[in-house]
Amino acid sequence: MPERFPPGPPGAFTRFKGDRKLLSRNYRDYFIVDGVHVGDYEGMYLNCPDPWNIEALGLRLDMEAALLLLKRHPGYIRKVLDLGCGSGFFSLELLKTLSANKAPGELSLTLADVSPTALKLAEKRFNAFLIPPGEGETGFRPERAAPGGPGGSPGTRSLKELKVEFLPLDLRLIPENNPFRGGNHDLVVMAQILWGILERLQEILSGLGGALSPDGALLVSQHFPGEKQKYGKEVVGSPGDLKAFLRDAGFTELHSLETDRDQNHHYGGLWKFS
Repeated sequence: MPERFPPGPPGAFTRFKGDRKLLSRNYRDYFIVDGVHVGDYEGMYLNCPDPWNIEALGLRLDMEAALLLLKRHPGYIRKVLDLGCGSGFFSLELLKTLSANKAPGELSLTLADVSPTALKLAEKRFNAFLIPPGEGETGFRPERAAPGGPGGSPGTRSLKELKVEFLPLDLRLIPENNPFRGGNHDLVVMAQILWGILERLQEILSGLGGALSPDGALLVSQHFPGEKQKYGKEVVGSPGDLKAFLRDAGFTELHSLETDRDQNHHYGGLWKFS
């Protein structure tokens, strides 16, 4: 009997333990299997407690590099769009970084993901940061709060007050139905989502150009596994390949940082739409 085969829900896989059939808890079974993009992200977040090992690894070097690039952003960041936010780990780091020295309500953050379960996890994470468990509705540890502005104290915050929104969105449909036209986002973030949108990468990038304000920028953060890459290498196999797609879509690179070149090569770049 094979170790896994498709069960009822499309794109998911099962494993067997005796006569009992179990849903897989390996995120790869919902992501890329045998060189094919499965893309069952809802099934993945339903059945895998920590699909990308984010909770286990914490704030990684690639995330710190991406946050560092924000210091080189060409304009003042008020409105942010985080695409493919997952459970919101990096999104929360964005909030912590960008809310510094801003008055309450000055920063607006939209988290978008194709998985409703991922968005629920992200909302839960943000609420836990704002009001830690057991500390009630009116008080919480100041060091975990979003800053209240220059020289101000943190105080109590809610998602509504901080203008944090959670948007169900399949990025692969942006070429046909783009909710971000209007050019008013100061920052659009694409962190570790390349392989999920590779089939329509050029169209999606072209559509995102219209989401930025005149002084806005696109923040790209992506790992490249090198020789271990089993999917999409003939399309995008290196940062250079990704940069070519971005330039063809009308973007110009402003700044970049690369880490772990010999292992899990990470590229972080800040791009302006021209």
